[in-house]
Amino acid sequence: MKMRDLLEDVLFNAGEFCRIDIPIRLMAVEDYIRNGSINPLWWRMQYWKLAQWKGRNDYGPEEFAAKILNQKNRLRFTIRKVQDESSSPKFQAIELGKNSALIDGSHRLSCYMHFNLREVPVMIADRDGWRPRGLDPFIKELYTDGEWEFILHKKDSVVEHLRQGRWG
Repeated sequence: MKMRDLLEDVLFNAGEFCRIDIPIRLMAVEDYIRNGSINPLWWRMQYWKLAQWKGRNDYGPEEFAAKILNQKNRLRFTIRKVQDESSSPKFQAIELGKNSALIDGSHRLSCYMHFNLREVPVMIADRDGWRPRGLDPFIKELYTDGEWEFILHKKDSVVEHLRQGRWG
């Protein structure tokens, strides 16, 4: 699928930007490429998502810490894999629902964006995915006002790059 079409489908719901996690993930990819570390904005979001959506109370402290570390290792692996394969890609598909909602592959999508891929493999599931509306207020609560402004600036940059045709 053309990256531009994919981003238009995934990042917007009824014309409203709805995936603030993607700019945060993109910043994590950029930071890792630039200096080998993953920024605290990504860490905070991942910690919250794991705690909220995977049931923090179901894990002991050691198991929860291991799951967070696993998220970091998966992101680092994905970045390196996309970076290594950019000359002869064998990329893993991004899974979309029948309604064009992103089901699986947000980190891969952020990597593909960073490396400016024009086309990416997509698999359409036999079900609809969750389509967020607007900017997630729970994610906003994780950040200071200054951090949130920084995130919104990145979001605006992503939208501008998309409008200017950066991704085809």
